[in-house]
Order: sequence, then structure tokens, then C-alpha cells
Amino acid sequence: MEGIKAFLEFVMRSPQSAAMVVVVTAIAAMVLPPVTSPISFLSGAALGLVTLRLGPSYGMAIMGAATAGLAVLSVTLLGTVSLAITMCLVLWAPVWLLGTILRSTVSMPLAVTVALCLIVTGVAVTHWWVGDLASWWRVFLMEAFTRIGPEPGPELVRIIEDISRVMTGLVAAGLLMSLVGNLLLARWWQAILYNPGGFKQEFLVLRLHPTLGLAALGIMALTQVGPASLEPFGVDLVFVMMAAFFMTGLAVVHGLNTNFGDHIGWLLGVYLLILLFPRQMMTLLAATGLADTWVDLRRRIRRDA
Repeated sequence: MEGIKAFLEFVMRSPQSAAMVVVVTAIAAMVLPPVTSPISFLSGAALGLVTLRLGPSYGMAIMGAATAGLAVLSVTLLGTVSLAITMCLVLWAPVWLLGTILRSTVSMPLAVTVALCLIVTGVAVTHWWVGDLASWWRVFLMEAFTRIGPEPGPELVRIIEDISRVMTGLVAAGLLMSLVGNLLLARWWQAILYNPGGFKQEFLVLRLHPTLGLAALGIMALTQVGPASLEPFGVDLVFVMMAAFFMTGLAVVHGLNTNFGDHIGWLLGVYLLILLFPRQMMTLLAATGLADTWVDLRRRIRRDA
């Protein structure tokens, strides 16, 4: 913990040190994807920490400096600024916005809801702009596999066909979890430096509004009985909503664990199951988070109940 605290104190030491951490960790995340990709959380969380603690103006200045620095490196090494622009629009700007909202409202559920709305809007715009996203992904994946090896065989072509239908939803869900994960990490870092124990209290009660639960049920119904033309869009939104409720489902698990005495072994067992059976556990935890919007499981299930 002392090492983490020393790192965070370096981030907060000056604008230059904060911008350096944001840029360096962003570059490190791209060295060997997907192995190094989780390092990107350090980049977004460092920006989030500065925004949460010092305000949106300071955070925007760091974001601008980091974008400019990454643009210089990107032009020097790759001959284009697209890397810097993408990093700014996809990660830094949303995290800055979420940090600003959390700082001003002190409402983690609201910040998560805004993140969800950003992703849903992005999915809607992408469907409107591209049209047949399954075909776009099919071409993209076929070209990618062709570049790295021999032409895909019939079995791989079938797998690509199946993945193409849900690829937009998977990417959108992953981006939502990345944004919220960056925000949660930034909030935890802030608690380490300035409010020990504060993050745990905030995370354990994370719960989305029942209206979002109704929206999720409506979207699932749309994919079953709605027009066939809206099915791909509805399926993508189902993935996004599942990601949101998966994260609140994790908060429920942590809250119940606290209600029954904070047994670390039980939590490790849950995370091990997520690693071993990701699809089943994500579905179960998403259903838990969805049910919690109406039932409030942490209040109802207690050792002393």
C-alpha cells in the first residue's frame, strides 16, 4: 500500500508529473495488447484522480497536455495524430466527464448512469452511421485473420460469422466497464490519499435506479418481439445493460460479504468462478444487479435479519 501511495503522491505533485503518468501509462498499454492493455486503467484513473481532487479545469488542462504530448509522439513514431485523438475521445474525455459529475454530485450511481448513456448513444450513432455492423465486422475480422495467417477455413469462417453479430455489443460493453473501472479506480486512489475507507462505503451501496431496470427489461423484450430490423441494435444494448448491472452485481456481492463478516475467501471464490465461467457468472451477477434495483438485497439479507 505504501508503494501505491507513493505513486499517487507523485501523480498529484505537479501538472507535469500528472500529465507524464497519463501519457506514459497510455503508451505502455499499447506495447503488447491485450497483455498490456489493463495498464490503460492507470492512465484514465490518474486523470480521474486529478479531476476528482482538483476540479474539472485542472483535469482538462492535464487532459490537454497529455493529448498534446501523445500527439507529438504519435506523429514522430507513426506519422499520424489519430492515436492521440482516439485516446482522448474514447478514454480521457469520458473519464474526465464522469469525474466531474462525481465530484459535483457525490453520486456514483449517477456517474455510472451517465457512462451508460454515453455508450448507448455511441452504439445508436454507430448503427445509424454504418448500418449493417455485422457485415462491417465480418469484413474487418476476415481481413485481420488473413493478414496474420493463411486464409480462414470453413470452421473459422463460421466462428467469425457468429462473432460478427455480437461484436459491437461486446466492444461497447467492454468500453463501459473500462470507463466505470477507471472511475472506480480513481475514486479508490482518492480515498487512499485523502479519505481512508471512503471508497468502500461508496462502492458497497452502488445501486442503479429502478427505471434503468425497466429499460433493460424493455430492451430484452424488444429483441424478442420487436421488428427484425431493430434486433441487432437491441442485442447490442442488451450486452451494454448486462455490463452495467454486472458491475452493480459485484457491488451487491461485496455488500453481502460485508453483512456477513468480510470473509476474503468468499470473495476470492466469486472472482475465481468469474475467471473459470465468465459467461455464466457475468449473466448471474448481471441478473443479481438487475434484481437489486427493486429488491435492495444488501438491506434485506443480513446476518442479524
